[in-house]
Amino acid sequence: MMILLINPKTCKNHSKKEVCVREPNLGLLYLAAILDSRDIPVDILDLEQYRTVEINSLNELIKEKTRKYHIIGITCLTNTFHLAINIARTIKSHHPEKIVILGGPHASFQHEQILRQFGGNRGIIDFICIGEAEYSFLKLSKLLLSMPNYKTIFQKFKEKINKIKGLAFVGDKNKIVF
Repeated sequence: MMILLINPKTCKNHSKKEVCVREPNLGLLYLAAILDSRDIPVDILDLEQYRTVEINSLNELIKEKTRKYHIIGITCLTNTFHLAINIARTIKSHHPEKIVILGGPHASFQHEQILRQFGGNRGIIDFICIGEAEYSFLKLSKLLLSMPNYKTIFQKFKEKINKIKGLAFVGDKNKIVF
């Protein structure tokens, strides 16, 4: 099983041919290094590299690039929230079995609102890592990778998931667990 970490593009398309150069997302690089050091296969998809691609083509790209991954982490700033949700929606519409985990500053501060709107039965966001995700993302990834089918045996692992600090999700009776 493999993990993909996605950085939504933050540069805006300009009518002028301005060049927008952004530094790589350090949070995703940290997570990738931690996962890699534990022999967990991980890749990064930095959508800054596709900043000139139109939205329909970008959705097709996301559909194709996420095909072989089981767990997908998406970082989310306030100015990229709508892009992160669009990415998650695209993934889930084509690959509903994928586990989508949201993280980053906006997701951390707005986790309850995001889960009420896009979690649980809505099926777009499965988990949110709150704050620094080096611990929670690693623990959750290891647990999810140990499950043959997360969707059908969640109840069996619920106690272990509940023990992961810095994690939010929609639990029983649509209650948000943090």
